[in-house]
Amino acid sequence: MKKLLLTGLIASVFSGAVYADAIDDKKAEQEGVRFNTAIGPFYDPIFDFAGSVIPTLTYEIGDATKTSRTSLYGIYGSNGNWVAKVNTTNYLGSENQWKIFADATYTYAKLDVMNFMRFGQGLDAVQALSPDAAGFAGISDSPTVEVEQTTLRFEGDIGYQVIEDLYIGPSWIYVDTEFDRDSSAPEYGTINMITDKELTGYGIKVEYDKRSNPLTPLSGFYVSVNAQTIEVENTNGSVVGDLSAAADFLDGMGQQEAAAGLRGVQGMTLNGTDEYENVKADLRYYTPISDSTTFAWRGMANWNSEDAPTTLATLDSVATGFTMEIAGRSSYGTDFQLRHWLTNDIGIVGGVAFAKAQDVGTGGDDDIHYSGTVGFRYMLAPEDGLSMRLDITYNDQEEDNVLAFFNVGESF
Repeated sequence: MKKLLLTGLIASVFSGAVYADAIDDKKAEQEGVRFNTAIGPFYDPIFDFAGSVIPTLTYEIGDATKTSRTSLYGIYGSNGNWVAKVNTTNYLGSENQWKIFADATYTYAKLDVMNFMRFGQGLDAVQALSPDAAGFAGISDSPTVEVEQTTLRFEGDIGYQVIEDLYIGPSWIYVDTEFDRDSSAPEYGTINMITDKELTGYGIKVEYDKRSNPLTPLSGFYVSVNAQTIEVENTNGSVVGDLSAAADFLDGMGQQEAAAGLRGVQGMTLNGTDEYENVKADLRYYTPISDSTTFAWRGMANWNSEDAPTTLATLDSVATGFTMEIAGRSSYGTDFQLRHWLTNDIGIVGGVAFAKAQDVGTGGDDDIHYSGTVGFRYMLAPEDGLSMRLDITYNDQEEDNVLAFFNVGESF
């Protein structure tokens, strides 16, 4: 039913200034602040069906000739999950000497996560013990459990222009994730073992941007490398206590494998500190095929050092049309898109993407996966190259094959 409904999604657009005589790769001379708002639907596994409102301001600051942009996002899903977000890119100084990027996001979500505290066929026997003896009464053997979380995320960078369009400077990220604990749930269940996380990172970013327009590129290329040192503090998770009584009980029932599993997790906790290195690389190339058609390519890498978790880098972080279902310590992806403007205001997009997780955990998926995209574009402000987009994608993951994405500006 969801897939049938997705085919009927229609985006509504409200614009403060919508007009065009031609799609041009040069910004028209404008003064002051331009305001546009895009309203539209999308679907993904986090929000289910959702509505999104994206007011966007475009403007020039002082002597800078490049256009700055600030977008506000309000997203509310049919499952009650929601997001509030501010994303801004600003150019300052004569000849665009400084570039400042910042993003702040607050998320509330109930999510199904992997139930990593499962004990298979020995679970019923464990639950037969008293909670005082085993501490495992009521633990679910379901492959997933629902958790409720809030996340506050800040990231940004400041770049100084060393030569024309080449910016180098510091970058940072801070993410605070907290889970709602369930006092009625088993102490050693996933919902109480999972940890709150405070992530901090800092490093250096190099960005070389020769695109004709950053919002709707028609030609040129873009290169970005962001290298950071990451530290994650894991707190407030449960600690597995003495399980010898439960293990002995299982031994007596002839379930030695389950008993060994209990002894193996005795004293287990996810609390502690993780430190690792992260490098994100983003390469893009655009070439015009005709006055109204552009071929776009992107290659991305999300690399993490060997101290990083093996479920850190998801496929959706490196390519279009995927979710967080598949992950490894690192991930790599590439996109190919053909973008065509039917009129001055209306465009269509078709594309394919491929992605792969590397250094996956036990039972992980390191195959190459694919996705396909069909998209619609509507030009909101041609003087700034600001358009809205609605993309319907299909991927070969086990779950959530059909997705819908709504945003302003191109996907890359």
